[in-house]
Amino acid sequence: MIDALYGVVLTVAFLVVLAASVPVLAGIVRDARERRRKRRAGELDRYAEDEEYGPGPPEGSDDADPLAVGRVFCRSCETENEAEFAYCRRCGSRL
Repeated sequence: MIDALYGVVLTVAFLVVLAASVPVLAGIVRDARERRRKRRAGELDRYAEDEEYGPGPPEGSDDADPLAVGRVFCRSCETENEAEFAYCRRCGSRL
């Protein structure tokens, strides 16, 4: 009896988690397809700046200096990254 109840509870919990994750995963797939479509149409560069990070530091800020301490440039795409990053924020290459 307890084994059957345990199985039902686990099954219900699994279905709830699955139902909650499907819309998130569908959104990720839609976003990836849209980015791929834009790249193929020429609307988006292969290594376009990410909207979350923006084009870079504002003019006149301390971070605008390419020789500023705490910055590392990616060897693959030349994107400026923070020194503590292990991978490039743009292309994902190891720094």
